[in-house]
Amino acid sequence: MCGILGLLLTNKTFSHKEIMKAFMSLQNRGPDNYDDLDIIKKRIIIGFEQFWFGFHRLCINDLSQGGNQPFEVGRLILMCNGEIYNHKELKKKFNIKCNSNSDCEIIAHMYNKVGIDITIQELDGVFAFVLYDMDKNLLYLVRDRVGVRPLFYSMDIDFNFAFSSEAKALELLNLKNISQLAGGNYIKINITHKLVTVKNYWMLPSKPSENFRATLHINIREFLEDAIKKRLISDRPIGCLLSGGLDSSVIASILVKHGIKSTFSIGFKDSIDLKYARIVADYLDTNHHELVLTYDEALKAIPEVIYAIESYDITTVRASIPMYLLCKYIKNNYKETVIFSGEGSDELMGGYLYFHKAPSGDAMFQESKRLVEELPDYDVLRADRCTASNGLELRVPFLDKEFLEFCMSIDGKYRKPKDNMEKYYLRKAFEGELPESVLWRLKDGMSDGVGSKEKPWYKYIQELAEKEVTDKELKEYKNILPKPVTKEGIYYYKIYKGKFPNVVKLTHYWMPKWVGECDDPSGRVVEIN
Repeated sequence: MCGILGLLLTNKTFSHKEIMKAFMSLQNRGPDNYDDLDIIKKRIIIGFEQFWFGFHRLCINDLSQGGNQPFEVGRLILMCNGEIYNHKELKKKFNIKCNSNSDCEIIAHMYNKVGIDITIQELDGVFAFVLYDMDKNLLYLVRDRVGVRPLFYSMDIDFNFAFSSEAKALELLNLKNISQLAGGNYIKINITHKLVTVKNYWMLPSKPSENFRATLHINIREFLEDAIKKRLISDRPIGCLLSGGLDSSVIASILVKHGIKSTFSIGFKDSIDLKYARIVADYLDTNHHELVLTYDEALKAIPEVIYAIESYDITTVRASIPMYLLCKYIKNNYKETVIFSGEGSDELMGGYLYFHKAPSGDAMFQESKRLVEELPDYDVLRADRCTASNGLELRVPFLDKEFLEFCMSIDGKYRKPKDNMEKYYLRKAFEGELPESVLWRLKDGMSDGVGSKEKPWYKYIQELAEKEVTDKELKEYKNILPKPVTKEGIYYYKIYKGKFPNVVKLTHYWMPKWVGECDDPSGRVVEIN
């Protein structure tokens, strides 16, 4: 991961101390190097009191100083938090020679040759980048198709504009109306004429296109193996988060074939995940590491985690606590810096238990589409912040462009649970590659599997929230928070509001559908029979 902060200010300025405080709040995203570019000292930018770019770098590809950012390519300035998996192919296709071996520098050269729209369409990777064209006085903010890499911005009526990888940097500058740039979108800012244009460059299909049933499991396997293979570019050691669930186990089984054998798990002493992760690790013969938590340690981490993830969504916080602590453990004890994880599979393949209740194939398709579109607010947000806050690089092959587009072309009736088992065709695709007890293990989310069946992890949090939130507050927050309003949700929100008063709030919690009255997002409250 890397961290970006930029300011284009027309009638206000910040002291160097204020800017650096905000900038350094992003340091964990890029602990290896940082640089700032105060363009106002070098060139006159008409109409701006302050024009400043800053970049924190996590070195992954090209560990030399040549890979440091911001890049200056002719009259262009580029900052990119991301990985461009096809950068070598683009160099050949467009006859481009870069100044470094960084995969991100290609973006500036592509822009010079073919413009912004073709550049974006040609990129295969995950990215949040900012490109400033000095000759045309244009600034572009671009986010990858799904929104795997984050990008926040704030703008007021006086055309004071700021952007950052995380909301916390903009909050520290007390900027108002902080929003996320949506995945598959870019913002074009014409600085001379003070015009702002938001453009959607990619959308999920609105309906399935083909019937793949005969070869579905074969196609799934081929696309996923290709997605992982292209993500192996790294000059730093690679590892894999392993919960013992289907998704992370499938990824680990493919990585092992490429010589990547470091796996990491977390759980409480009575964890179901730890049990199954060991089964997978033994089967694949990985170099397996596990962190066994106490419930007190996990509960004490809640404020720190909410600040890191910038969310008060109930299931997101629950799942983030173990993931965040595991990433911190990896960073402090091991050399692996690039980390594979299984986000996106449940949204694409219909993995949540409530999909057993889907009333039709079309309902299944539309719900999958909605979940993928909302990933930047929930699972992708969690995965990005938990890794990046601890100086690790996230790789999510299930959200590969080709794999994603293939899965979203599949009719919903083939993504509904089959033989009472969700993600049937993904399981079928990897028969013989994993132990049967894992391959056909029923879905158990990270916020549940880290603990026991008898008393799930979230029950401990609810006991804490009962002490921290009064019955009076429960009534007061009825019209403030999304439904269901619970003491747990209020506890999270109070912590969040103290840190992020200016961020656009959640419109709804992540919750299951088609299950009647439900006041908890845990999959364990969903009856599938």
